[in-house]
Amino acid sequence: MILDIDFFLVGIDEVDELKQRLITTAYLIIGWTDEYLNWTASDFGELYQLYFPQTDIWMPGITLKNGFSKLEKLGSSFTKARVMNRGQVTWVPFEVFESKFTIDIKYFPYDQQSCDIIFVVWSSSVADVVVTIWNNGIQLDSMEANAEWSVVSTSARENVKSTESTVIFTLNLKKEFDILFDEHYYSYYLTQYFEYIYIRSTG
Repeated sequence: MILDIDFFLVGIDEVDELKQRLITTAYLIIGWTDEYLNWTASDFGELYQLYFPQTDIWMPGITLKNGFSKLEKLGSSFTKARVMNRGQVTWVPFEVFESKFTIDIKYFPYDQQSCDIIFVVWSSSVADVVVTIWNNGIQLDSMEANAEWSVVSTSARENVKSTESTVIFTLNLKKEFDILFDEHYYSYYLTQYFEYIYIRSTG
């Protein structure tokens, strides 16, 4: 089975460089074809689509791989999936993601960070389910501006190994120039920077 996925970024909630944690609000559009969910529309009054709670049909065990907490399934009991009469399923889980990234302080304080958001199918083998990028990977049309960070560029790639199938969405972020001249922010950020250096040197 091919599992298509796109990532729609709604907002950058936090970039914690000390903890190396990125918090984003986003929704995914995930699509696949279920051969068992099909019917002849003309037999049911030209009924071409239905909506099912995600708990009522088969769902892919896809989760955030590089998260801060344990692996958890996406969506919720009230999230519904659209099923077309030929078995095409579209599922749109809305989430707040907490993902890990590796800090880059080479150009501090004019730093840029490259943050990966990695999704993996954990309940099925590669022989059964492969995750692919659907259209353009990361979509920014719904994104709200962030006062501290801007998105310089994005990318998306697939990675299929013998044991797992993943898609990797990358956000390349840049600290906004104006905020660097805010006295209170700069003091806070400088404290974080030296805390990070101290932790690295003692750890």
